[in-house]
Amino acid sequence: MPEPCEMQTVDTRTTLAGGTILFIEDFLAEIRAVVRKRRVAIAAVPEEFPLVRTLQFAANYWPLTEAAAAQQRDEADKRRP
Repeated sequence: MPEPCEMQTVDTRTTLAGGTILFIEDFLAEIRAVVRKRRVAIAAVPEEFPLVRTLQFAANYWPLTEAAAAQQRDEADKRRP
């Protein structure tokens, strides 16, 4: 992955039209933190929100790293009788 380039500050506002300005990475991290807690099998995001629903499926079934996958397997093994 390429190194991030330096960003030029154009404006220092933190809000715009009543909303908070976030970097996309922070915005997606917030969404992921919420949808990851909602298991698809029992609390799926409604179909009328296809993008958020897709993010929920990704957060539940597509670990970002092998370490995360191993941790999820360990947790699942602990829950099995």
